[in-house]
Amino acid sequence: MSETVWVAIITAASTLAGGSIASLVAAWNTRKQLQANHALASIQDIERKKSERLSLQRDACMQFISQLTATERAMISFWQAVAPAEGSNIRTHEPFVAASAELNALVDRARLIALEGPEELHIAALQCAVDEAKALAALGDVAHESRGRSDDLGTLYSDVRNTQNTTRYTNTSAFIRAARAALQPEAATPSP
Repeated sequence: MSETVWVAIITAASTLAGGSIASLVAAWNTRKQLQANHALASIQDIERKKSERLSLQRDACMQFISQLTATERAMISFWQAVAPAEGSNIRTHEPFVAASAELNALVDRARLIALEGPEELHIAALQCAVDEAKALAALGDVAHESRGRSDDLGTLYSDVRNTQNTTRYTNTSAFIRAARAALQPEAATPSP
């Protein structure tokens, strides 16, 4: 074979080898880039899901707090209906039904907290709902005792209301602390 043929064969072989090496390097780089992109997408997906979860928890907490406020307002209307006032005709059925409906809605929001939030938050929400139910029952007892009586039930009423106000403040504060801890987990964990 002539020298030209050998040069052509060597040139073709080196071109093919160079192309193969370049293809292998490109494939290796592409694989590394795809792995990096996949890792980044996974991290972004985790962060997105965490953000969505926190948003759902925040919405559930806001719904619970709004419903707690509505329940408190219905309870105040019931307090005012039960409150003994001289010469007043106590009509408690409608305010009791309204307070009961708001309390049921509060329990529903506590169930939503159970689905969306951590257990500590659910426990705090349930404590609020349970104590509101106890207050409604205590007021119902005052309303029942006041029927047909003309004497002053103000002391009993004041005791029940003051106890409930204190309990409500304590429970609401505990719920808000639990909500802050759940919604800002990085702030609740001390940095090293």
